[in-house]
Amino acid sequence: MPLVITSRQEAPAHHAWADCIVSIDDPGATLRITGPHHGLFLFEDTDTPEAGGPTLAVAEAILAHVDACGATARSNLLVHCFYGVSRSPAAALGILAHFGMPVALAWSRVRRARPQAVPNVQLARRFDEAVGCRGELADLAETIVRHYRTGRPWPTDD
Repeated sequence: MPLVITSRQEAPAHHAWADCIVSIDDPGATLRITGPHHGLFLFEDTDTPEAGGPTLAVAEAILAHVDACGATARSNLLVHCFYGVSRSPAAALGILAHFGMPVALAWSRVRRARPQAVPNVQLARRFDEAVGCRGELADLAETIVRHYRTGRPWPTDD
């Protein structure tokens, strides 16, 4: 699945290319939807649902939108959030897993698409539930967050 992960500011440059657009923003955002293949999902970039963070219903709604777009493994997918660092990489991981991609390969694809990615752990956990990855997505996200906090660069995917 061709994949672009961007910030909200960068996203419009890719709209014409995309077969399916997943836009993630904060509640109350004024982002405009540009067509039936464009879905908007509003939740805070936090790791607790109690603070307005991602829920299982959000992960399921994102997957339902991707399916409603008629997306396949060959579809062009654009996923963006405010900065393109946390929520959109986690959503991209979940979407790729939904299409049967192994988690390690999905992470490699996400890293190529957005090298600064540090997936939101809570959203990864919710996609684990929605897709049935048995905790693999959340474990990966937690490992990335721990590694990011060390200040060392992530090992190359070569």
